[in-house]
Amino acid sequence: ECVRRCQDDLLNGTGIEVPDVEPMLQTILTPHDVSESLWSSSRKLFFPGGVHLGARVGDAFRGMEQIEISDTMDNFKDERYLITLQNDRAREIISVVLCAGSTEEDELKAFVHAQVLSALCKRNPCSLNDHVRCQMYISTTYECIKQLFQATGPKSVGSSLSLDWLKERGWEISRLYIGFGRYRVQIGDARKKEE
Repeated sequence: ECVRRCQDDLLNGTGIEVPDVEPMLQTILTPHDVSESLWSSSRKLFFPGGVHLGARVGDAFRGMEQIEISDTMDNFKDERYLITLQNDRAREIISVVLCAGSTEEDELKAFVHAQVLSALCKRNPCSLNDHVRCQMYISTTYECIKQLFQATGPKSVGSSLSLDWLKERGWEISRLYIGFGRYRVQIGDARKKEE
């Protein structure tokens, strides 16, 4: 739903309309509803396509102009992760960099953001070196992700995606195995978000 709404907003040139979170949350299955072979689930881990989780800063910003780097830094000034979108031989490369102090909740948010961005790119590929469209894709999907992860009350477990919400649905969350390594980067004071 989030990808479809982002795609519609981009194609129609309308402002970003954030989808209703509740129906999106209902599409997430419980562990009892999932029946996937070991190969199917591990294939995605070993062959993730164009998504690089835990990318190094040099790899994420490789070949980017200073304005592109500045735009990316501005987009994620309130987050503990960064996402870049680049084209490499007619396929999109999404790089996710985690910042120092990032938590498992930040990992989950960055992972979901990368997956939504990837799905949007598969539906509407960016043309090579189209910085404006790449940034528009990132900012449009980011608005959806902020809404999806937004807490609206004390421990609003039922109204936003979170580790607590997944735990309530029966998922084992004592440690996330999404695919991020231990590499973290310290970028300016904005990343020291101590809460």
